[in-house]
Amino acid sequence: MKYCAQCGTELDENTRFCSSCGAPVTICEEDRARHKQLLDKMYRMLKYERRCWLIFGIVFSVLCLFYFVAASLFIALGIIAEEIPAAIAGTVYFLIPLIYAPIVVVSFVMCKKTARYQDEMYFNIGPTVKRCGSVGMIVFAYLFNSIALIFIIINFVYTKTNKADLQAIEREQLAQRQTASF
Repeated sequence: MKYCAQCGTELDENTRFCSSCGAPVTICEEDRARHKQLLDKMYRMLKYERRCWLIFGIVFSVLCLFYFVAASLFIALGIIAEEIPAAIAGTVYFLIPLIYAPIVVVSFVMCKKTARYQDEMYFNIGPTVKRCGSVGMIVFAYLFNSIALIFIIINFVYTKTNKADLQAIEREQLAQRQTASF
């Protein structure tokens, strides 16, 4: 049995339009190919965004480690040589990793979340569209990762310009999930 993607009404196999809401039942191969192309492009942009988050996380992890080692050396040398300025410089260097640490955490968390959105999008595009169409993500990336911001803006524009097709994909995926659950 088939179910309407719009309202979920059970339909006969040969029905072309829903008897309840009038929505078209079948999606032509042309639309299906265009939908796959939309999903593939969005997947690719999310992949690039994920790489940016990962690279930022690695770079700032290395910087944190560098400043931690430098701070330890300055403090140790300041204590050994009994030089107060070196010990103070070491203390200041300990503060820098504290500033970079949130960037490291956010970068790795966002890398993982972006991977989750990528994994889900071919089965449930809804959360991915909501996230990619969010102005909040643009502001968030502006604060934490200006390189990922490029891909987030591309996905934002892409989501807004292809809203109708993405909604059609979401309805189709919902109908497939409903069919699978019956």
